[in-house]
Amino acid sequence: MVLDFVPVLGGDLLLQRLYFRTGEFNDLAAFDADHVVVVLAAGGWPIPARGVRAVVAAEKTREYAEAARAMGASRTRILLRHLLPAARGFLIVQASLLVPAFVLAEATLSFVGLGFGEPIPSWGAMLRDAGRGRALVEAPWLLAPAVAMVLSALAVNLTASARTVHMPTDRSR
Repeated sequence: MVLDFVPVLGGDLLLQRLYFRTGEFNDLAAFDADHVVVVLAAGGWPIPARGVRAVVAAEKTREYAEAARAMGASRTRILLRHLLPAARGFLIVQASLLVPAFVLAEATLSFVGLGFGEPIPSWGAMLRDAGRGRALVEAPWLLAPAVAMVLSALAVNLTASARTVHMPTDRSR
């Protein structure tokens, strides 16, 4: 199954394959924003997909899904109207974990020179530029991108926590 194979590959092999495909293996500047997004998305989708599949498999045996099936609802309607809304809480929790991870991953790629190109600002590139020489000793405010990453991760987690607290827990309808 693809969901089991993708996490094993990791982003490293995907980075290598994209470099090889573009034909610009030695040119780090050729690795543009589209490639970064593809690598992050390809490495991150199996975890929420596996969880949604488990939630849908558990929910389709519940009474309301069987009642909808008995009333003649199509498989698409049952999926969209009854089963996927049950996975909303799981998806919110996964987003609160994956968004900060993707922000940190992109910042890491940019810090080592594999992230977004020069016209696109990146927190990792800003930290790389701030770390050169004695800039941190002379101008500690150059650590603002690191503070912004921490605050953005905190904001996503607090928003997701507030959202899941106000969600109904009974899905039996």
